[in-house]
Amino acid sequence: MGRLLKIMRVVVEAVIFGLLTYSAVRISSSFAPVASFLSEIQFIPATVTFSMTIIVSWLLVTLLFGRIYCSTVCPLSAVQDGVSRLWITARGRKWKGYTFRRPQNLLRYVSLCIVFFALVCGFTAILLIFDPFTIYERTLAGVNTSHSSLSAPVKAGAAGTVGFIIAFTVLAAISFFAAKGGRTFCNTLCPAGTTLSFVSRYSIFHIDINPDKCIQCRRCERVCKAHCIDVPSHTVDPSRCVVCFNCVTGCPNDAIRYTSDRHRLSYPLMQSIDGAIASATAAPDTDGEAVTSVTDNIPSDENIS
Repeated sequence: MGRLLKIMRVVVEAVIFGLLTYSAVRISSSFAPVASFLSEIQFIPATVTFSMTIIVSWLLVTLLFGRIYCSTVCPLSAVQDGVSRLWITARGRKWKGYTFRRPQNLLRYVSLCIVFFALVCGFTAILLIFDPFTIYERTLAGVNTSHSSLSAPVKAGAAGTVGFIIAFTVLAAISFFAAKGGRTFCNTLCPAGTTLSFVSRYSIFHIDINPDKCIQCRRCERVCKAHCIDVPSHTVDPSRCVVCFNCVTGCPNDAIRYTSDRHRLSYPLMQSIDGAIASATAAPDTDGEAVTSVTDNIPSDENIS
């Protein structure tokens, strides 16, 4: 099931990315209406134009399934995944994989506040630096924004050669960091990712690790492009998870699932001792000496790793 979910995600991501790219290059193509719709449902442009139906829809989708917007609809998701895949292929066996990182919440929230106040003040050019859709579309549009499907408020702050140079430079920088760091941009500077993360942490469907099956091989951690899997604690940070399903297909022991359940240990490491067993302590042996209590052989908290 996990492999099927990943295949479906990759196919949807590729199709949406292809339609957006082709329509930007060939604006008069027959796919223009479809691409126009895909442009309208992008999260940040919808926020700029106050399209409440689209905003609420994405928040509900995220509450149900997590940040699938960040793994399918966002055009920069395909760019970052493609660049990272090329880097991994080029490195071959020298590639060591990703590692778990603590969330950079301060950077995420500060960047979101900067974008918010800039938009309130009417400075829409800020989207050339932070919004993934604006960055990609503005780069493809080149110098002439008339060939872009950007909304009017965004075009006003993104016109001209300067706007193109800024967008292209930012796209190159994001691609550079994606090669080694995976989805670093998505969980640091992206306003769409940060906004959706407030909801995704409570998503009904999420990535769950079964600690009874986990063998601590860390393969899931090495393929997690969001750096959000903490193997020792068997937890996945849903606020940063982009639902790529790499961990699901990478686990060799079927210990990771995309589910609505929260798995618990079948045999907890710390559980109370049954009264019947406890009453058997300190019973005298044949020589009249007390038998050692069963609790004497239970390791203390600091000895449990």
